[in-house]
Amino acid sequence: MAEAEVFVDDVVEMIILNLPLKSVLKFRCVSKRWDYRISDKRFSQKHYNIARCRKTVSRRLIITSSSSRMEFLDLQAKSSSFRKLTCPFLKLKKRRSHDQVVKLLGSSSGLVCLSLDPHKNFYLWNPSTSFFRKLPDPDFTGYFLEEEEEDVNLCVYHYGFGCVSAADENYKLLIGFRNNSDFEEFFIFSWKDQIWRDISNVPQWICFITQGQGSLSNEKLHWPYDHRNWLYGPKQEDCILAFDLENEKFGKLSLPKFDDDGHLEYANLLGVSCEGLLHLVHHVKEFSGMKTASIWFLKEHGVTASWTRLFNLKTSPEPLEPITCLGPIFVIEEDPAYYWKTFTEIRYQNQPQPHVYFLKHKKLLDMIVCEETLVRLDDADEEEASSVGSGDESDD
Repeated sequence: MAEAEVFVDDVVEMIILNLPLKSVLKFRCVSKRWDYRISDKRFSQKHYNIARCRKTVSRRLIITSSSSRMEFLDLQAKSSSFRKLTCPFLKLKKRRSHDQVVKLLGSSSGLVCLSLDPHKNFYLWNPSTSFFRKLPDPDFTGYFLEEEEEDVNLCVYHYGFGCVSAADENYKLLIGFRNNSDFEEFFIFSWKDQIWRDISNVPQWICFITQGQGSLSNEKLHWPYDHRNWLYGPKQEDCILAFDLENEKFGKLSLPKFDDDGHLEYANLLGVSCEGLLHLVHHVKEFSGMKTASIWFLKEHGVTASWTRLFNLKTSPEPLEPITCLGPIFVIEEDPAYYWKTFTEIRYQNQPQPHVYFLKHKKLLDMIVCEETLVRLDDADEEEASSVGSGDESDD
């Protein structure tokens, strides 16, 4: 009889493993036994692996529209309306004399990394399940002057989050801190080792890179460097700065060959597709005032010859905002689209010319794309929200 019950449980588990995430979450409410089983780390990893193999992982675009307000857009839904997203640990923080500023630092395997203060209170959070963990605060003793360590101007400039091995929970957060100067100290936190370490041999010209968020591809974080945008910048050719999360070292990638010599004002912008391929927007302001953008992607990481141009855009004066306002791009292959911080959406579906749309929003501070998964982390001191739901709320 016991063997029969085990067999039935295993069959039911296989059925649930093949269901969409929203359906799986409903099964957690059936009984304590199923809640425990679905909450198990091995189950969540199996469900994620199956969804990835079948290419059925859903994704959402998460934004911060004010200092502590988050919203999301379902990238698979036909609707382009945003909904409020409740962050469970924000409710646990006591109100202070100054507003908390939520900074989105990155996302990997459904976990979002964010901070609530300029240089501390870092969290890992799964918006689909409300699961979260707080990271230990970094110790700046010896790295900055004593009076600087408590200075509110000490803040994050370059950052990135990624996973080297989900099975080993080898998630890493890279942070570059700067305080009232161009000098930047880099630290990395390893969830597996539960320690912060400082990073040496950081290229000095990283302080001239304007894109703060590193684009995660091939277990590396990437930032574009554009030397012509700096009158007194270092003598460093345009390139992509890469940080390997596994060996924790910096390196460089070459950019594609652009056919726009002579233009003084331009910007390169990086992003990553759902398949993990590095994408680039090369944005140029011509002397005539016309703005152009070419979209590229890297077929094989580290192989310069594999850069491939998808299409070109010409706009005047909109929809592309001034170069300094552009932010990271995100690429959705299922319904090909490109998003960046001005909330311009470009769609191309085997059409002669890409169609340009606008995602209107009153105010946008930050944005990331997050996969919807059950992924969670093990820890004896685990913090978790009391509710089982995802924290999604209806439109305000």
